[in-house]
This record gives sequence, C-alpha cells and structure tokens, in this order.
Amino acid sequence: MKESGREQRQAYRIYILDAGAVLLGARLQALDGALYMPKLVAEEVRSPLGRTVLEALIASRRLTIFEPSPQFLERARQAYLEVGGRGISDADLQLIATAIELSTRGKVIVLTDDYAVQNILGFLGIEHRPVSQRGITRVFKWVKICPACGSRYDDLRLSRCPKCGTELIAVPRRLRKREDSKGSETRRS
Repeated sequence: MKESGREQRQAYRIYILDAGAVLLGARLQALDGALYMPKLVAEEVRSPLGRTVLEALIASRRLTIFEPSPQFLERARQAYLEVGGRGISDADLQLIATAIELSTRGKVIVLTDDYAVQNILGFLGIEHRPVSQRGITRVFKWVKICPACGSRYDDLRLSRCPKCGTELIAVPRRLRKREDSKGSETRRS
C-alpha cells in the first residue's frame, strides 16, 4: 500500500541541533534522520573541539546549515511574544523558526537544553529533547502582575502598572492540559 504524503513526512525524521548538541557531545551518529543547524547557532560553536566536530559533520554532508525564511522567523517571534519569557537570542529565534519551517518536510525533533526554547517549542507542539539536562515538564505562558493591586497583564513590554504605577513582575502561568507530540501531558492555553 502506498503511503500518503503526510505519512511519508511523519516517517522522515529531521533533527535540529542547538549548539549544546555539538558542544556536549550528543551521540549524533546514532540519530536516524537528517541533521540541521541554523546558521546563527553554528556561529555559537567556538571551541576548537566543537568547531572540529561541526566541520566534520558538514564535510561528511551529515549536517546542513540552514537559514529559515523571513516568514518563519516572524512566526517564531510571534510565538515568543505570545508565550513570553525572559528573553531569547536571535540564534534561539532561528532555531525555533527552523523547526517551524522544516516541520512541513517531516517529523521535527529539536535537541536543546535551553528551557525558554523548549517552552516555546512545547507551546507550538514541536517535539524537543534535552541533550544533557532533564528538560521542561510543563509549558508556561509568562504574564506581568502588579504586586500592589494584583492586576494581570499579557503585555510583557509593560514595566509599570497602568492602574497604580507600581513596578510589574513577570511570573509564569501554567497553560491548560493538552497532549504534546510525544503523548505526554503538558500545558497550553
């Protein structure tokens, strides 16, 4: 029986690597799919050993350096703004955008220890695996709360409460339960 396009995309695994996957010596040769790394993430690998591993993966055509399209960078930015957090780098945005874009080609799995990136990927329903740490267990959305009057704001750009003028604090808010791409329980609004 011939597989549909969707079934073929799901069978084809795409691993997207954060710098830690190379720097911490993840077992990349054991992965059963294509390896991609965003350009800005590759530039973060500066140690001599890390550069050697990265260059060997590129030379053997095992790893592709990828630049996501502007439309996917914008989608990554929008997801970050919706979920919030304590700030992510341009390389992190490229990592998320690459995951979004390549998810149209197959089953994407992002290898990263970055909790903020894992949180956004979890919110988007994109599978992620930690490299050397435990990884997140719940997805959060960040909100601003006024400690004086108790008002809540989704706009993370606010620094002072519009009602009383007190400095706002950012706090995580659990999102409601849903099934993530691995079948384990996470939270989402």
